[in-house]
This record gives sequence, structure tokens and C-alpha cells, in this order.
Amino acid sequence: MATAVQTRVLSTPAMYVSGILIKVVPNSVTMMIPGEVNVRAMSAGGGVVEIVAGVNAEKLVGDVKFDIANTAENIELARGWRNDANNGLYQTLRLVELTAQYSFDQMFLSNEPEVMFKSDGNMKIEFKGRFIP
Repeated sequence: MATAVQTRVLSTPAMYVSGILIKVVPNSVTMMIPGEVNVRAMSAGGGVVEIVAGVNAEKLVGDVKFDIANTAENIELARGWRNDANNGLYQTLRLVELTAQYSFDQMFLSNEPEVMFKSDGNMKIEFKGRFIP
């Protein structure tokens, strides 16, 4: 029988970017677990098939996305992440839930965050880099 820890839906992660706890918009955090395997059938004749598989290394890039509110503090964070990425400096990301943790390093801000000046404005943030299994 499954325990509550095993069946709890992960929905409220603490998001850390280079050790700084980031206040995110609820239900906006997503992560992609990278990897793709190309599976093919090979035949030596006579109806016999052998399966071969190869990892597509181009798909081994982790992706973490989240939204943050358009506050002066968050705009400065986004500007700093953009400046770092433009200068080849990466961030580390850690998502912490009550029952699990997920880490990424060599993460670069990969999108161009758009600041919408309105009372409920949010910025979309996207980092890409290495997932640590």
C-alpha cells in the first residue's frame, strides 16, 4: 500500500536560484526531465528483429520555468540573471518539496523576460542547463 509521502501531489515547491529563495506565482513552476532515446529495429533477415537504442545527447538539456510578480526586486533579479547569462555565468537551481528535491546546475536564463506594468503583471522566467539526476 502506498504511503502519503509516495502519493502526495507536488505542487508548492520552494524555488532557489543560486541559493536565493525566489517568491514564485503559485502553480507556475514546471521542470522538464531531459533525455530522449531513439529506438530502432534492425533486421538480419528471416523476420528476426533486434532492437537498438541510442541516447540523443542534444536532448539532455534540463528546463525549469516559473512566473514571478513584476516587483522592483524581481525585475532586478531577472536583469542580473540576464546579465550573467550574457556573460557566460550560470546559476544553480533547486526545487524543494516536502517529499522530494530536484537540482540543476549550469543553468542559463534562456528567455527574454517581458515586464508588464500592470497591477497583476508577471514575468515568465525560463532557465535551461544540466539536470542532476
